[in-house]
Amino acid sequence: KNEQGMPAGIMVDFWSLWAKKQNIDVEFIILDDWSNTLELVANGTIDLHAGLAINEERQGTFDFTTPLFFQDSHVFLHKDIEGINHLSQLQPYTLGVVKNSAHKTEINRLQPNLQLRVYDNRKMMFDAAIEGEILAFANLDKSFKEYDNYDKLSIQFPSYQKINYYSGKYASAVTKGRKNLLQFIEQGLAKISVDEKRLIENQWRKSTRSNNALRL
Repeated sequence: KNEQGMPAGIMVDFWSLWAKKQNIDVEFIILDDWSNTLELVANGTIDLHAGLAINEERQGTFDFTTPLFFQDSHVFLHKDIEGINHLSQLQPYTLGVVKNSAHKTEINRLQPNLQLRVYDNRKMMFDAAIEGEILAFANLDKSFKEYDNYDKLSIQFPSYQKINYYSGKYASAVTKGRKNLLQFIEQGLAKISVDEKRLIENQWRKSTRSNNALRL
């Protein structure tokens, strides 16, 4: 969401474009708890999850669209941690993850011996990082800029201090069995050109100079 509390971001722009292509209104529901986003789509309260990583565990609950984007996942490290560039080197540290996130699933798959601390939502995990409870956490690259204490978090965990541990397909999803809805969604996706999608991606993923950027 933006400074006015309204829905904003790459997925909002993408699905707004899709809505125009399909000549339909969409309502964006802002949820702070990631687990709630999954639960409300699974039980049909919300029709569509705007975007999430595809993995085997989720395929038992959801039907996915064709992939929308490829998304990099990172582990962000405290500024005082040096010499770590692979997940296997995090053995001495406790790593923060959000409950029911793809980060938890993938890290357990890649490095099952790592010690994880699971939080109900991102805010709780970020608060714990600022308070020194954890010195590393898993997150998407720029998805914590909406956090209230972003400036303090970005000083302690600068954007260049991270491990890129996984790149996966990012798609939309409906609850299992809603084939007609999935077909309608796919019809709109087919109307979005490569150039239109690239324009949205570039707008939101371009590098921005900030107080935690590495200046050369």
